[in-house]
Amino acid sequence: MSEDLFQIAEDSARGGFFLAGGLITSLALQAIAIFVLARLLGPDLYGIYTLSVVFPNLFLIFVDLGINQAIIRFSANLRVRGQHKQIARLIRNGLLFKLVIGLGLFLVCFALSDYLATDVLKRPDITVYIRFASTTIIARVITTTAFSAFVGLDRMEYSALTMNVEAFSKAVISILLVILGFSVMGALIGLVLSFLIGGILSSALLYFRLYQPLTSRQD
Repeated sequence: MSEDLFQIAEDSARGGFFLAGGLITSLALQAIAIFVLARLLGPDLYGIYTLSVVFPNLFLIFVDLGINQAIIRFSANLRVRGQHKQIARLIRNGLLFKLVIGLGLFLVCFALSDYLATDVLKRPDITVYIRFASTTIIARVITTTAFSAFVGLDRMEYSALTMNVEAFSKAVISILLVILGFSVMGALIGLVLSFLIGGILSSALLYFRLYQPLTSRQD
């Protein structure tokens, strides 16, 4: 029993190191991207870019409903008890539930984009930008759910990897498209593609490295 507890503590410490390192690197990449994009777009266009992602970010707040914390807590508890198939079921159900909510909020945000831009922000010209940015909701639902599973199962190196790939993709694609003349839409395309890449990577890691092995193990 003491050896198991020692192993869990060791895994947690290792995971915390990876997560902290990944977070620092990711924040550094994001800071560089923000600085370069702000210089390339100028204050007016960068302000439009910022406004375009405000409402999708607000809608994302209502997706979780405590599910991420539940996945972290219960997957960690079930792991200690050796109930591997229960963990797989928890992750699957949590992800499906959040995807349903995320899809609904995406549709609401997409449908209300004209109202939000015209009546709330008094900027009807950014309707198309808000609509496009709303597509990030689904990808971010997948990523945040995967992160919760990674933390609960002490595989935080996967979170660090996803964060860094996502931040690097956003920086490179957004800056390149703005330089090529795509302006605000180029920055938004980089944002959407980076979240899509992060969603694909995190879901692949979740399925092949965690979910599939969990379902094949005996409780």
